[in-house]
Parts: sequence; structure tokens; C-alpha cells
Amino acid sequence: MKQQDFDRLVSEVRDQPVDPAECERASRRVWERFGGSSNVETIRIRGCSGFRALIPAYQAGTLSESRRLLLEDHLHECAACRRALEPARAALPPPAQASPHWLPWAMAAMLALGVGIGSYGAWNGLLPGQHSVRATVQSIEGSLYRVSGQGASLLAAGRAITDGDEIRTTRGSRAVVRLTDGSLVEMGERTDLAVFRGWSGTTVRLERGPVIIQAAHQRLGRLYVSTEDCLVSVKGTVFAVDHGTKGSRVSVIQGAVQVDQGSQSKLLHPGEQTTTSPALSAVPISQEIAWSRNAVQYLALLGEFSTLRTQFAALPEPGLRYQSSLARYVPENAVIFASIPNIGNTLAEADRIFEQRLQQSAVLREWWNQQKASGKPNIQDAIEKIRALSSYLGDEIVVAVTRNGAEAFGSPVILAEVRQSGLRSFLEDRLALPGSGPGFQILDNPAFAPAGHNGLGVYLKNNLLAASTDTNQLRTIGTLIDQEAQSRFLQTPLYARIRQSYQNGVGWLLAADMEQMIPVSVQNDKALPPGVRNVQYFVIERRQAGAQLETRASISFSSQRQGMASWLAAPGPMGSLDFLSPGTTLAVSFVINNPRSVLEELFNLASSSDPDFNTQLAEFEAKTGVNVVDDIAAPLGGEVTFAVDGPLLPVPSWKMICEVDDPGRLQSSVAKLVQSFNTYAPPEAGQLQLAQDQQGSQTFYTLTSARHPGIEVDYTFVDSYWIAAGSRAALLTAIQNRENGYTLPRSAAFRAQLPSNGYTNFSALFYHNLGSAVAPLADEWKASGLATAEQQKSIDALKANSTPGLIYVYGEPDRIVVASSSGFMGMNIDTLFALNAHGPSPVPGLLQIPFRILHPPEAKGPAGEQ
Repeated sequence: MKQQDFDRLVSEVRDQPVDPAECERASRRVWERFGGSSNVETIRIRGCSGFRALIPAYQAGTLSESRRLLLEDHLHECAACRRALEPARAALPPPAQASPHWLPWAMAAMLALGVGIGSYGAWNGLLPGQHSVRATVQSIEGSLYRVSGQGASLLAAGRAITDGDEIRTTRGSRAVVRLTDGSLVEMGERTDLAVFRGWSGTTVRLERGPVIIQAAHQRLGRLYVSTEDCLVSVKGTVFAVDHGTKGSRVSVIQGAVQVDQGSQSKLLHPGEQTTTSPALSAVPISQEIAWSRNAVQYLALLGEFSTLRTQFAALPEPGLRYQSSLARYVPENAVIFASIPNIGNTLAEADRIFEQRLQQSAVLREWWNQQKASGKPNIQDAIEKIRALSSYLGDEIVVAVTRNGAEAFGSPVILAEVRQSGLRSFLEDRLALPGSGPGFQILDNPAFAPAGHNGLGVYLKNNLLAASTDTNQLRTIGTLIDQEAQSRFLQTPLYARIRQSYQNGVGWLLAADMEQMIPVSVQNDKALPPGVRNVQYFVIERRQAGAQLETRASISFSSQRQGMASWLAAPGPMGSLDFLSPGTTLAVSFVINNPRSVLEELFNLASSSDPDFNTQLAEFEAKTGVNVVDDIAAPLGGEVTFAVDGPLLPVPSWKMICEVDDPGRLQSSVAKLVQSFNTYAPPEAGQLQLAQDQQGSQTFYTLTSARHPGIEVDYTFVDSYWIAAGSRAALLTAIQNRENGYTLPRSAAFRAQLPSNGYTNFSALFYHNLGSAVAPLADEWKASGLATAEQQKSIDALKANSTPGLIYVYGEPDRIVVASSSGFMGMNIDTLFALNAHGPSPVPGLLQIPFRILHPPEAKGPAGEQ
């Protein structure tokens, strides 16, 4: 309870009038308590000496009830009398008390529990002083050392690694370590790590370098990989982690991986990647695993996944729906509304494609056999159960979540039309199966649901299904169904926004009323950054119109965008893209309203959380002679692009292009910053050199460091753009491509991704074409002769299916729209094949609800894991 609520409650109790008759009755009861109604005792006790005279009788238990109460009250207040009581109490023999009958059993249970915990800890080497074996060196190419405070010792294959041992590979060396749970850790060159075992699982602490981990299925706990900036957790999968000075990069080859960084958490699926720092860009996974001796195997498996993804994407989407007959039964206090198409037939077709591909591909078949051997649930069985349930239901399933009061959300409510008889018998048969879970029952009348029932209740009537764990919600919905009435949800602003989506046709739809949800999730409105307080709705839509499938997410505001939300400009020309070639692998480009205003708002946010920020900024500007806002932000225009354009090996060819309104002022600021660094930086940081070179009418600048002689940054100014790259050659190529029209916006691969709508430009975009980077590496592996014939086929499939993709953003006055026609947000059909009751599921969260009805999760293990 909040303090203000408690104070209000106390005030109300204090101000409530009391009946005089009730006061008289209370007074009589107190008087009778002290002396008795029939034999009143006159009590006179003078000072502490009088109370101390009562102590012997009190200890003997012969003191009257009234005197005992008075003495105990006095002892609570008088420390001297309490001290006088102690010698008298010590002189008495201890009273004989019978042990409670439950005490021996409680002690036995505690002893058994302690023995169990101790045995488990001892067996797993978790007790203090134990140094149990955590891993064994399986193979070494080069040298592997155990490092400690006493120095380094060379390790050989077969040697054991105990808890906390730090091991390190040298330059040009690799090693494979097998953990006691069967997981394999492949270490690249100059990799430093240690292995620990805790109550929650095994942790590989990665100090630096790359590793590829084939995680065995974890029966208890999880397998963790920790770096200084993130924590990766899995139950059983194949993934890579590369940790260096700039941060960490996590790439998933198989299964699902959870990456936690601070308060943020991401769930990655096969082929996905994340980094912990904006300075660390994504790279093709094929490049990330190129050093591995199993690189060909991993690449072939990625090829199979890409083939399945392409085939699943070709499956027709369910037809669009232009109205919802279920919205009338949604509770009026709903803040989340989700409309899901019935995809039972689509799932069945996807399963058929998967089975067909299994027969065709030895690579996929080997992987699938490993999955079945790990004891994971049968995916085909889960899909068949979902398909069977969907055959009874209509074209739409609605899931709603309500807001209950000021600080809580209600349980989800599921609504669906019933189009085929026999659903009740189907559910009752399902309920009879072992492991179906307690509390799941069909209610003939929600009004008579058992008191305290917290399981899933299902109500079937008038060809409608309503399900929820909240019986109050079911009663409300049941009344509407019985009376064929309409909920007042149809008069809410949220439904007015939902109706707009139905007018354009709905495939998948998720709508959230952020105005109602944010106060529940964020108690302190001041904790919200500027621009977030007026968020109104968040809507995700996925629909197929003709041959084009588009996924769109929009954030709308109750008024014009403000604060951080206003930084993104309206759609505008992106001339910086003309410096990129058609072979660009990755490109991120955006247009901002005013760089100066953005930086000023960032400084205001920083100063509000750090009182010393303004002082430190002033000291920096005094030393450098550079005003950050006036000399760096003000000269910039509103357009920024970062790209990987060119060869990826041995060093990625990066480019950064910024629009500049005052190149001379910006260059002067750069020169001052370099001079200031050389003046104030410690000697071990090395000196910076800024060289200038004239080539025709073009001036080039080169920035190098004495500490890193092999790295340089080259930049120049062309028209109204500042272009920076990792080499002079990259700059010259970019300028030449722009002059010749050999640019990314004119390429067929880029233009094929452009949406068909009324916008001329974008506010931001993210373009990827990993096929241009995968192809050379795949050809190199094929030419090496290390790949089998089956693996070569899968690698060819990876090249063929690595198609470009484009995510685009529009900034409108009162909303921001993010969309893609190439699939994003994990809503592709192929993600359904990662259904897994033992860990995070990549199935869209809305699909998990009907799935759990048919396939309940196992009982929770340690730390709430499933």
C-alpha cells in the first residue's frame, strides 16, 4: 500500500464518529476484564517498589489477572523493573513443557531437506572448498594454457579443468573443451575464459575472444555465457559469442538464445544476431563462424533454415477480415486487443513442407535426429494438436487483456467462434490426458464457477467460446453472450482505432492503449523521458494484399510528437545513399529534425541524472576550446548514414556519411579536439596525427594513432556531405560511384524492396543484403574441399535464399510508422517450428495461449524455469 493511501485510511478511521453506547459497552468490558463484574478488586500500587513486590507472585503464577496485566504493562515501559525481573526468573527452575507434537517431524523434515541440499551441492561440487572438474580438454590446435596468479602452464588434450580455472589460447591456436553436461565450447585464437558451476547452472565466463558453443540440453538450470556487458542463457542450442574491446556480438545458428544487457532482454532465433554497442556493427553469421573447424557444418545448417524460411514465406496467408463479430464481447476495460487468424491449415501445410525437406536433406535430417535425441517435445505432435483445435474454430481468435484498477492488469480473455460441433467432447478428451494441468474445466454457467477457482475456465454457448482464468471476466462475457448484448468496449477510443485497421483489412493485429498501460507500468511519471508521456496507441498489423506481404508497427501520440519522439524528421530525401554501391551489405540511414536541439535535449537528460555533468562538460569545452553544441552539432545537417559497403575480409569496409552545413567550422573543431587529446591524454594512450592531402580539387584528411598503427580513419567533404571510411581507396570509390550513378538506390535489389504507397521518401531505413557477403565465403569453403556433397547443396541454398530486405520508417506529425515487406519482428510462419515448452518460445506471444491449452508446460523447475 502506498504511503498516501495509508495516511488517507488512518484519517478516515480517526474522523469516523463513534456511537456513545458502543463506548459504554467497551468501557464495561475493560472493567470486567480487570476486576470482574461481580467481585471488583481495588488495586493500589505505589511506584516501582510496589510493582517489584509483585514479581515473586508473578513468577509463581499466583498473581491475579488484573495485577498481572498491570505489571506486564509496567514492565514494557520500565527498564529498571525489567532488570529486577531477570534474577528472579533465573532463580526459578525451567518449567516442564511438552514439546509440540509436530516439532520432531519438523526437525526431521528440516534435517532431510538439509541433507538433500547438501548432497546435491556436494554431488555437483557446489560446496565451499570443493574444486570439482567442470570440463575436459577435448582437442587442441596450437597451444592452450591454464593461467593463474603463479603463472601459466601448458595444457594437453584430456586434461581436466576445475571450477574457476582460467584457460587461454594463443595466437593461431584453437581448442575444444567438453563441459561435464556434454556441451562443447570451441575456442578461437587468443580466447580467454573460465567455467563455473552454480545452483542455477553452468557459466562460461568469457573474458575475451570468440567462442562457438554447442549447448547440450540442460535438465536442471541453464547454460550461461557471461561477458562484462551481457549475459547469454540457453537450454540447448548452437550459438557464437565474440567479446572484445568494443563490446560483444551474439549470433545464433540453431535454437533460441536469450541475451540480457542491463534491463534489456532479447530473444534470438536461428540466423539472428545482436551486439552490445552501437560501435559494433552486425556481420554475416557465416563470417562470424568462419574460423571454426565446424564452419562448413554450421553454414550448411543455416542454408537449410534459409530454404525452409523461403518455402514457408511462399505459403498463402489467411484471408483478410474486414470486421470482427467477437469485439462486441470484449470487456470494456480492455487495454490490449489482439486478432489472430485461424492458421490451422497453414500449420499443417508447413509441417508437410518440413517433412518433405527432411527426406531431401541429410544435413537437416542429422540436425533433426539430434533434436529428438535431446528429449525435446515432438513438434509435429504439438502442431497436430493446434490444427485439431483450429478445425473447430472460426476464422478469427481474439485475445484481450484488461486493466484492473490503477496498478494491475487482468488475466487474458480468449474469444472465438465455434464452427463445428464436437468441441466440448474434444476438450473433455484433452482434459482426461495425463499432465493436462489442474484447474482446467468447462463451465456450464460462469456465474456458478467454484469460489477461489484460478484455473482456466472455458464457457461454450451460442457457437461461441470464451476462456479465461478470471471467473469475474467470464461472468461478464457470459451475460453478454446469454443476452446477445454488446459490450461498451465498442464505444471506447481504443476500438475506434481498431476499427480503422479493419477498414483496410486485418490479417494479424495487436493494438495496445498505451495511455492506460503506462500509468500501470510506470508509477513515477517523472521517470518517463520527454516525448513518451503522450504516447497513445501502439499497433502492429500484418496483412497480405495481392503478392505483397507487409508488417507494420505504428506508435501514435495524443498530440504532436515531442521530446525524443520528435527527433525523427518527416520523410525527406537521402542523398547520402548515393555514396553507397549496389553491393552494400548493411545500411542504416535516417533524417533528424535538428542536430543542435537533439544534443541539447540529450545534455538536459544527462544533467538531470548526473549533477556533475554540466561541470564536466564545461571543463571539457574549456580544455578543448570547442563548444560541443555550437561547433559540432550546429554545423551538421539532418541526414546520417552508416553502411558496410565492400569486402568483409580481412577488415569490413565501412562508411559513414553525414550532411554538413558548415564544413569549415566542423573541420576546425576536429583539429582542436585532436590537439587537445595530444595535450591532455596520458602517454600510454598514444598521440593522434591528423594529416591533410590535396588531390586535385579534393582535400582528404587522415587520422591515425601511434598506439594503433594499422588503423586509420580517412574523411573528406563532398558538396554538403562529410564522408568517412577506413581507407582512402574507399572514399575515392564512393565519390566515383556517385558520379557514375552506380549507387544503391538505383540497384535492382534495393528497388525491389520499395513499398507501393504515396510516400516519396523515408524518415529512416535499414537495408540488408547478406547474400553479397555470404557468396564469396561460401565459394571459398566449397573450393577448399572440406564440404561434403550434401553440405555443398545446403551452402548453395544459403546463397540462393539470402535475399535483400528493407525496413522503413515514416515520421508523421502525431505518429511513427515502421514497416517492412520482407518480414520482421519474428512473425514469420517458420518461427512456429521452434515451439518448445522448456524455454522461451519464438512463437508470437498470442499464439502461445491456445497452444498451452493443448500442450500445457511441465512443472516449473528451479528458479521458475520451465
